[in-house]
Amino acid sequence: MNTTGLAVTDHTVTVGPMHLATGTLAINGTGFIQTEQLVINQINALSGVLGQKITIIDEDGAID
Repeated sequence: MNTTGLAVTDHTVTVGPMHLATGTLAINGTGFIQTEQLVINQINALSGVLGQKITIIDEDGAID
């Protein structure tokens, strides 16, 4: 767990995009969330970014 409060540490790069995962507009965000996770998994499988793994913080815009 990153306790430094920084997005980049010695071992990871943390990204935290906000997409709509719930609510009436969730259908628009679901594809983005799945695509984002797929791409991050592929990048991490290829040694990450400059040798650092990417971690994601999931946030929900939750527009009803």
